[in-house]
Amino acid sequence: MQTNRISLSALTLALSMALFSSIEIKASRPYKELKRRWPDLNAEEQALLRRIETLLKCISLGVVLLGAGLLIWRVAW
Repeated sequence: MQTNRISLSALTLALSMALFSSIEIKASRPYKELKRRWPDLNAEEQALLRRIETLLKCISLGVVLLGAGLLIWRVAW
Protein backbone atom coordinates (compact mmCIF):
# COMPACT_ATOMS: atom_id res chain seq x y z
CA MET A 1 0.00 0.00 0.00
CA GLN A 2 2.83 2.40 0.73
CA THR A 3 4.46 1.95 -2.68
CA ASN A 4 1.18 2.10 -4.61
CA ARG A 5 1.99 -1.12 -6.47
CA ILE A 6 1.70 -4.88 -6.08
CA SER A 7 4.89 -6.91 -6.08
CA LEU A 8 5.24 -10.21 -7.88
CA SER A 9 5.91 -12.00 -4.58
CA ALA A 10 2.72 -10.62 -3.01
CA LEU A 11 0.70 -11.66 -6.04
CA THR A 12 2.27 -15.14 -6.01
CA LEU A 13 1.52 -15.53 -2.32
CA ALA A 14 -2.09 -14.43 -2.76
CA LEU A 15 -2.66 -16.83 -5.64
CA SER A 16 -1.02 -19.69 -3.73
CA MET A 17 -3.19 -19.10 -0.68
CA ALA A 18 -6.31 -18.88 -2.85
CA LEU A 19 -5.41 -22.22 -4.45
CA PHE A 20 -4.69 -23.88 -1.10
CA SER A 21 -7.96 -22.55 0.32
CA SER A 22 -10.01 -23.69 -2.65
CA ILE A 23 -8.59 -27.21 -2.54
CA GLU A 24 -9.03 -27.39 1.24
CA ILE A 25 -12.68 -26.34 1.06
CA LYS A 26 -13.48 -28.79 -1.74
CA ALA A 27 -11.74 -31.67 0.06
CA SER A 28 -12.95 -30.99 3.59
CA ARG A 29 -16.66 -31.12 2.77
CA PRO A 30 -16.72 -34.76 1.61
CA TYR A 31 -14.22 -35.63 4.36
CA LYS A 32 -16.55 -34.31 7.05
CA GLU A 33 -19.49 -36.18 5.56
CA LEU A 34 -17.55 -39.44 5.47
CA LYS A 35 -16.26 -38.88 9.02
CA ARG A 36 -19.84 -38.49 10.29
CA ARG A 37 -20.74 -41.89 8.83
CA TRP A 38 -17.46 -43.56 9.93
CA PRO A 39 -18.81 -46.76 11.53
CA ASP A 40 -21.04 -47.49 8.52
CA LEU A 41 -18.47 -46.97 5.74
CA ASN A 42 -17.61 -49.74 3.33
CA ALA A 43 -14.00 -50.48 2.32
CA GLU A 44 -14.12 -48.20 -0.73
CA GLU A 45 -15.42 -45.26 1.30
CA GLN A 46 -12.78 -45.84 3.99
CA ALA A 47 -10.07 -45.75 1.30
CA LEU A 48 -11.53 -42.51 -0.04
CA LEU A 49 -11.56 -41.06 3.48
CA ARG A 50 -7.86 -41.93 3.91
CA ARG A 51 -6.98 -40.36 0.53
CA ILE A 52 -8.83 -37.15 1.37
CA GLU A 53 -7.20 -37.05 4.81
CA THR A 54 -3.78 -37.40 3.17
CA LEU A 55 -4.64 -34.59 0.76
CA LEU A 56 -5.68 -32.32 3.64
CA LYS A 57 -2.44 -33.09 5.51
CA CYS A 58 -0.43 -32.27 2.38
CA ILE A 59 -2.24 -28.95 2.06
CA SER A 60 -1.38 -28.12 5.67
CA LEU A 61 2.25 -29.04 5.05
CA GLY A 62 2.25 -26.95 1.88
CA VAL A 63 1.01 -23.89 3.74
CA VAL A 64 3.69 -24.32 6.41
CA LEU A 65 6.44 -24.83 3.82
CA LEU A 66 5.26 -21.85 1.79
CA GLY A 67 5.35 -19.68 4.90
CA ALA A 68 8.80 -20.93 5.86
CA GLY A 69 10.05 -20.42 2.32
CA LEU A 70 8.75 -16.87 2.24
CA LEU A 71 10.34 -16.15 5.61
CA ILE A 72 13.70 -17.49 4.41
CA TRP A 73 13.39 -15.53 1.18
CA ARG A 74 12.54 -12.36 3.06
CA VAL A 75 15.45 -12.73 5.48
CA ALA A 76 17.94 -13.73 2.78
CA TRP A 77 17.13 -10.84 0.47
